[in-house]
Amino acid sequence: PIGIMADHSHNKNEAMVSHRLMIMQMNRLFNGATEISDSSVEADYTVTPKDMEMYMHMLGAMWGYSNNITLTAMLNYKSNKMSMYNKMTSTATNMNSDGLGDLKVGAIFKVNDTDSEQLLVNSAISLPVGSIEEKNDAGNHLPYGMQLGSGTYDLILGSTYNSHKSNYSYGAQINGIFRLGKNSNDYTLGNQYTLNGWAQKL
Repeated sequence: PIGIMADHSHNKNEAMVSHRLMIMQMNRLFNGATEISDSSVEADYTVTPKDMEMYMHMLGAMWGYSNNITLTAMLNYKSNKMSMYNKMTSTATNMNSDGLGDLKVGAIFKVNDTDSEQLLVNSAISLPVGSIEEKNDAGNHLPYGMQLGSGTYDLILGSTYNSHKSNYSYGAQINGIFRLGKNSNDYTLGNQYTLNGWAQKL
């Protein structure tokens, strides 16, 4: 599937470059898993977020170092926009940030590879290339959700399983991102865990 990263490997000296566009939009408020109203936020905070859009261009490269090891690299370019309501001034304002995100370099290892199934393990390190010093026009530091990177070195570990039958296939992938320490602004983004599954038929 196009949205799954590190889902395949390459043989020795095979190469691939890719460009993916991811669009994300958020326009609801939650406290944990419970959706809350704008008015409940406005009761306790001066500024209430209304919606946020993120466009991310992901540039990737893969190269088969050997038949069992594929080297990978990915760099993204982000464009973020958030609209908010300020109850002190009764006005809507916008925040914007755009630029390069963090650089991820790593490798994919073949654990098992037959005609009918494949098991891969991937590992990577995320280098803090993306800015965490983005500011608005007034010079105020933007919140971490509007920053372009994590500001920390992050470890990425995962595994992918693919099974191919005569006229259908299926697979699954588990991934984790583990933050290594705090960044220069004395905070750490949370660890992330993702599980994906897919099936397809000819």
